Amino acid sequence: MNKKKFSSSYSQNNFDIVFKKICGAVKPESILEIGLLDGYSLKSFVDHSSEDTKIIGVDLFEGYEYKNANFEYIKTMFSSNKNVEIVHGDFYSYYKNSDNFDIIHIDISNDGDTYRFSIENYLPITNRVLILEGGSEERDSVHWMKKYQKPKITEFLNSIESDIQYQTIELFPSITIFNKTNQQIDFI
Repeated sequence: MNKKKFSSSYSQNNFDIVFKKICGAVKPESILEIGLLDGYSLKSFVDHSSEDTKIIGVDLFEGYEYKNANFEYIKTMFSSNKNVEIVHGDFYSYYKNSDNFDIIHIDISNDGDTYRFSIENYLPITNRVLILEGGSEERDSVHWMKKYQKPKITEFLNSIESDIQYQTIELFPSITIFNKTNQQIDFI
């Protein structure tokens, strides 16, 4: 795979290490990634999971009106990985026909409403870990969240039921990890 300078906000604080630890702890047989942009986190999951791990990357690609992933680029980037499938799909409907996944990662311009929808629709099809980009005060303060008056993720997190276990890694852009098992996982 060609070396690429990633524009992903995850690359700023080397979230590859976090994704590596998650894969090491979970040892996933299946991963679903929704929101691909330039492929940074998908590449991390591919690099840190087994060649037998079924990995599906879903995006609207050019159908997303803001900063979007390029289908041909992403498809080519992962073409040598036989266990990776890249598909056009919509976050708001993809879960309806999905099998369960050990890890689900959602990074689609997340806000409080995205989190609510994810907990209601994606957490039930997660076997182990649901990861969502965001969750810190700093991430809630990015320009587009303010400009479009998006619901804050931190407010949603403060409102959820106490039996839903989660941990937020505060480094920008931050991620929130929902663990469906009682097994403690050291993510950082």
